Amino acid sequence: MDIIGSVDDHAHGRRTALEISIALWGLADRAAVEKQLRERVVLFPGDLYASLFLVQILCWAERRKEAERIVEGLLAARDLGRKRLQEDLLAKFDARSIRSEYVIFPNSTMQNIGFLGHVLTLKNGRSMELLTKITTEELMGTELLFHERVAPASKAMASLAPGIVDVRKDGRSELYLLTMERVVGLPLVVDGMGDATVDGLLDKYQALLAFPWKDVVPDLRERPLEIGLSHAYLVSAFQGCDRPGRADAIHSWLARNVNDRGYAPEVQQAVRSAITLMHEHRVLERLDPAVSFTLLHGDLHRNNVLVGKDRSWIIDWGKMAIGPRGIDLAVLFRRFPFDRTLGLLERNKVFNGRCDLERITFSYALIVVSVMIDIDPIKHEPPDHLFLPAVDFIANALN
Repeated sequence: MDIIGSVDDHAHGRRTALEISIALWGLADRAAVEKQLRERVVLFPGDLYASLFLVQILCWAERRKEAERIVEGLLAARDLGRKRLQEDLLAKFDARSIRSEYVIFPNSTMQNIGFLGHVLTLKNGRSMELLTKITTEELMGTELLFHERVAPASKAMASLAPGIVDVRKDGRSELYLLTMERVVGLPLVVDGMGDATVDGLLDKYQALLAFPWKDVVPDLRERPLEIGLSHAYLVSAFQGCDRPGRADAIHSWLARNVNDRGYAPEVQQAVRSAITLMHEHRVLERLDPAVSFTLLHGDLHRNNVLVGKDRSWIIDWGKMAIGPRGIDLAVLFRRFPFDRTLGLLERNKVFNGRCDLERITFSYALIVVSVMIDIDPIKHEPPDHLFLPAVDFIANALN
């Protein structure tokens, strides 16, 4: 991989950081790339993204101390040092002491530039935990928009995510430190979820369905279709799906990939029939945004739902978007049998009661995201788990 060429392409707007990170993640041997990035950082200490990609490689290899040294230098060079942040947090919470450590998540494809975990000891002796995400303006996406404009809109929205307590950036607005409450919880275990647990999660999800999304549309960027289709970001792919060009691109991608990725002939035939029906009936293009679109989290997989002892949270709001009702849940619940998923969403009033197009679109999204994920367990699951009943539902609803 020509990592220096990729960094230069990013600087000139020809590649996104996400594309480069995913390419790095897929390398069997990153040693040569790491060497090139180290040389680049030595020559150009202010090269933010060369530092970011190097830190990601080190984090994936669980070389936390090496990554921390690079991050400390980067923060100091941009007048965002750890000591000043600690002093400000001590003053903000009138705390007696603070202990901070650099935190990494080695199994995450997109590492940002790591995190600082803080434990504050308050004057009453109690402890408070905070987490600082070290990120760039590009990787941060819509997270700050969520906390500043969306979360304050209602108590229900505010209760979805840990709140931000401090925001700071460098002078060029490239590097950000977002400090938020640190919540204690484990990633959602979808396979064993009972109906009552799903109902509780969907009750919280109602806040997204009710949000007056037109207020934030001007601040939401539409992501390139290729990002969604190539990296399994379903919401990014379906954003703007009511436009003919976008819809046809989704259909073409699915037809090509269900054939090329090794699915059983029975599945291929069924999915191709669903694509034909979706195209002929112009289902996606007939969706009325005023009725059938809502605010979407954008990346609602199980690791972005943290379950604690008494409550749960949805984290990482950097890919927030507007799109078909409930489309997020196709990512979260595709492990369930099709009939169960649709029944749970019906019972919890995720769909507009008058609009079958929403149910058809959701069924189609379950098929699309299954092919996007592209893993053997999905290819080898019984076709009547999801593929065949989803296609049958589409056919029966349209014929």
